[in-house]
Amino acid sequence: MEPLGLFAMVLVILLARAPISAGAALALAALTKFAPAAVVPTLTRSLGWRFLVGFAATAGLLYAPYAMAGRSLFVGLGTYAEHWWFMKGPFTLLEAALPGAMAPRYAAGALVLVVIAWTMWQRYRPERALFWVLGAGMILTPTLHPWYVLWMLPIAALRASRTWILLTGLSFLGYFGLSSYQDTGVWSQPVLVRLLLWVPFLILLAIDAAEVWNERVPSPPRSPHDGATPGPQAGKSAGSARPEYPVAKSRMNGNWPQ
Repeated sequence: MEPLGLFAMVLVILLARAPISAGAALALAALTKFAPAAVVPTLTRSLGWRFLVGFAATAGLLYAPYAMAGRSLFVGLGTYAEHWWFMKGPFTLLEAALPGAMAPRYAAGALVLVVIAWTMWQRYRPERALFWVLGAGMILTPTLHPWYVLWMLPIAALRASRTWILLTGLSFLGYFGLSSYQDTGVWSQPVLVRLLLWVPFLILLAIDAAEVWNERVPSPPRSPHDGATPGPQAGKSAGSARPEYPVAKSRMNGNWPQ
């Protein structure tokens, strides 16, 4: 199902100028994995109400055959949200800072909501909205199966993001312990394996953030004396009255004095 979901998600980006079709494509992606549905508020704001109509109509039509299941349809999702964990990364910091089993999960969800609100305020287009929201979700999730990271691969390729492409390459580490799971039913996740997955990614992510910050923060204004050419008295030997300004001007014009 993952390839079908990824194909539908890419269609959202390609169909951005056709909001109803883009909404239908996102519904197909969200019915494969719920995560892409997190960008519905952002894309409704940036693409208009027709996007929401396309999304709701497609999702409703495909859910209709299962309507009799009622709330039971989402029991598995609730169990997943409350109990599952796998190859967790920065989520461990929330666990260390917050007491209880559910508080870190609520905090992670709240942080993702903040990112969604930011993308809404900025009116991000589909590609950028998916990049931010899905990226935030994967960084903060307690459960990162290797195939989850595939959802970032098309967007990372479009944005030439070395950081996320690296994570997709390292995600195979999540399969460590598969053989023991098949034998014992317990999937071991050594701390070292998780560090090998997350540390290189987080280092590159920090470098990317620093580069973006440096691009956005304007450089302090230069003093009018910074880099100024020395005055007539500077660099003048005793008994010589020749000023240095003509030399500096000639250098800037590319004409050296004879």
